[in-house]
Amino acid sequence: MKLVEHLKNMHHITNAFSCDECGKTFRSPVNIPRHKLIHRNEKRFACDLCDYKANQKVNLESHKRRHSRDFPFHCETCDRGFMANSELVEHRKIHEGVKYTCEKCGRSYGYRKNYLAHMRTHNVGEKLARRSRKKYEEVLCETCGTRLSSKNALIGHMKMHNNVKDEECDTCGKKFSSRSNLAVHMRSHTGVKPYKCHECNKEFTQRTTLVVHMRYHTDERPYMCGECGKGFVTKTKLHDHINKTHSMR
Repeated sequence: MKLVEHLKNMHHITNAFSCDECGKTFRSPVNIPRHKLIHRNEKRFACDLCDYKANQKVNLESHKRRHSRDFPFHCETCDRGFMANSELVEHRKIHEGVKYTCEKCGRSYGYRKNYLAHMRTHNVGEKLARRSRKKYEEVLCETCGTRLSSKNALIGHMKMHNNVKDEECDTCGKKFSSRSNLAVHMRSHTGVKPYKCHECNKEFTQRTTLVVHMRYHTDERPYMCGECGKGFVTKTKLHDHINKTHSMR
């Protein structure tokens, strides 16, 4: 930090260090690595034919072939094009009537990737259920009745009741009651989205958001309306539906 103080005191330079990707300047070099995380997931390569954007040029070139129909592999039955022979082999099974059936719920899929995406929703749901069961085996909050996995978890939980927010973001000053909430918030500054959809490459800051997003690909609707039987991806959307459609009856 002596160099920083020297530049500030002797040369009146306060922002002497810059990002080599965008030119933004900083008072200290220690701020640059965290800033560069923003560029890691930045999608700078845009398709001029649609809204698709990629973080690598090679991904954009692969995408643009789909517009030009410049596919190296074609289905002999329906002439659909594919970028890889493995995709063509998988597609042929559709014409052969091959189905991938879930042993847990009986839902069937023509494409293996859709079947695997569906199975992940079961796996994630089971993991969340196991975590939920574990929580209910441990410590009870006497204020609201919530059961938590440990005494440390209870201490963090009690901060919410007491409105204690001692975890502060050093970027914007916003405060949180737990480090986990602060960690999720920090992704809004760094641009880091660790949870990626393997179907459309959309990225998310939280796993729970990815789980909900995957239901749109797999057509999962776990929350059913008792009045009309319509299904929804989240409990909130179900409640909105009931309030708008059935509450006036």
